[in-house]
Amino acid sequence: MAKPSVNFLRSENLEFNTGIDLNRELVNHPLSTFFLRVADEIPGEDSIIRGDVLVVDRSEVLVEGKNLVYSDGDRLLWGQVIKKVDGFWIRRGEQYFKLNEETEVWGNITYIIRKV
Repeated sequence: MAKPSVNFLRSENLEFNTGIDLNRELVNHPLSTFFLRVADEIPGEDSIIRGDVLVVDRSEVLVEGKNLVYSDGDRLLWGQVIKKVDGFWIRRGEQYFKLNEETEVWGNITYIIRKV
């Protein structure tokens, strides 16, 4: 019977002398990318939680299945883009909203930064 192997990170395999530039790693379009900290949660939704930092790119087009940030007039909210035969919809928790001219889409969420 074979023993399971466990691989640990070894310090000689890591490069400590070079830093990671998070702007270079996470921001593809600097002039149209911004960061938002989440202040509220959607009940039953655990992909984005209070305290997360969202990296939002305003230059990207709507993509089915991606999360986006939009405004309902008073607040910035997030939801998932759903494409149906009659156009694009936003799924927010268990609710669905049809995108229309009054919905102000801010951009696609490209990364979620979470404290662990």
